[in-house]
Amino acid sequence: MIKPNNLIKMAAFAGASALVAGSAVAGDDCKAVVCDKAPVVEKPWTICNLFDNSTLYENDSNPFLQELALIGRYQGQWYSSDSNHGSDTDWENRRWRAGIKAKFLHDFEFDGQFNLKTDFHSDSRFIEDVEEVSIKWEATKDFYVQVGKFKPKVTNEWSTSSRNILTFERSLLVEQVRPEKLGGVAVGGKVGDFSYDLGIFEGAVDDDWTLPDFNGGISVLAKVGYKVTENTKVGFDYFYADQDKESLASGGVEEYQNVFSLNSTSQFGKFGLITDLIFATGTDDKHHSDAFGVVIMPTYEITEKLQAVFRYQYASADSSEGLRLRSRYERPTVNDGYSTYGDGYNAFYLGANYRICKDKLKLMAGVEYSTMSGPADYSGWTYMTGIRMYY
Repeated sequence: MIKPNNLIKMAAFAGASALVAGSAVAGDDCKAVVCDKAPVVEKPWTICNLFDNSTLYENDSNPFLQELALIGRYQGQWYSSDSNHGSDTDWENRRWRAGIKAKFLHDFEFDGQFNLKTDFHSDSRFIEDVEEVSIKWEATKDFYVQVGKFKPKVTNEWSTSSRNILTFERSLLVEQVRPEKLGGVAVGGKVGDFSYDLGIFEGAVDDDWTLPDFNGGISVLAKVGYKVTENTKVGFDYFYADQDKESLASGGVEEYQNVFSLNSTSQFGKFGLITDLIFATGTDDKHHSDAFGVVIMPTYEITEKLQAVFRYQYASADSSEGLRLRSRYERPTVNDGYSTYGDGYNAFYLGANYRICKDKLKLMAGVEYSTMSGPADYSGWTYMTGIRMYY
């Protein structure tokens, strides 16, 4: 069958040939111009359009402001946990954020986000605190400077935004040793197959809006990555936290002075693999001793939208109470009289992510079995389903 577009080409070619032949007979010079552009077909409207149309203003020719957009996210989940010490079931509004992103002076980007109230039975204010506020200057495609309140990206899972995370929660040891978002300045970029990030942060935040209060100690982040092959990247992260009493009291940093992470990310067609070896030096009290952890997370793309995820995590601590069960899912199942602390932790997670509009709108489901040795003597199952969206 001859397609319509081919008929157009044939007709155009025949017409042009006739004109050329006619001009040759007449002895006149002539040039024939043929326009062969297919008509523009508008894509049908889908629910994904709701997450792609948050831009309020866009004009690249404006010398000052090039783009102004709303940003935000919502994450809600239902869980049911059952352990040898009790059980718990509930729905949780995990995160709700809103803010503004602006691109200006062509090389600068402003990002400001607030945490919004998720428990409407409480008397707290609607805007709870400031999640992030920063200005980033991308001097070139391979170099940036960022200043404000933002995340010190140490370990693979903490470096990944909650918008793109593959599991409901990060690993136990990551949650136990990582810092909060802090005020500071960072530089980073790429040199060939190497990437780097260096940052200096103020370790304390105030207890009202969680903004930097400049009364704490200094924290330092250093990261280096290397692209081994087209499919694999390895990285080494280091985070130092001055154990200043103001920083610890505010919760800006945890009672771990040094955090080391040797991690990798690989993608081989539909199969992916994320790994992390984590070591943290604690303050040597019984709840913050030196700790070590392993995270292994393979993924498989079943279809373009459906992804399978498995994660194994292991953690151990020098102290018999150097680890603590996670505040979500696990601790709520432990009845009074039982400990939530231990020295060895194992967890196996199996889940599926259905990306309706990529990560902008996805449904998640998972099941996890975890054990804690030591005083906690814990074993339990957790079943989770949820929705995550952002714009």
